[in-house]
Amino acid sequence: MQNDISSRTVVATITPKQASDWKFIDEFANDLSKDILIKLDDGNTIQLPIGLTIYNGFLWDVWLQFGQPINIDRVYFPDRNEDKETGIITYSLTSETIHNRLCEIYNILILKYNVEPYMNVVAAVFKCIQRFSIFADVYTRPFQSTLDLI
Repeated sequence: MQNDISSRTVVATITPKQASDWKFIDEFANDLSKDILIKLDDGNTIQLPIGLTIYNGFLWDVWLQFGQPINIDRVYFPDRNEDKETGIITYSLTSETIHNRLCEIYNILILKYNVEPYMNVVAAVFKCIQRFSIFADVYTRPFQSTLDLI
């Protein structure tokens, strides 16, 4: 079964800090069929597909810039959508998904952890947005001509 996580190949065991590093992305971004085992800061481990690890790595970088640990509650997933007619479930990663996650992180850092000056949090959020943009540009460029035709 393709979605059975136990049948997927784990190619590396890393920390959230390593997942947020461009070296990880450059090494694994072209092989999205495999999984990564991540040792979280709370002692738990989680197995994630490479694409989801990259997504989380971008978001985790914001937390890590302020010394916040990455635990199971800070593992993010794309939006889940169910077609009302067919019952088919799909997952989507949209700009709205990223916006919602970054707003959540920003609010927690400012309101719960009182990170000051708050403009440092704003800068970290913009850096994260830039990383998503660069990733999309670098790793989807080969598909742009096909998308233009559609």
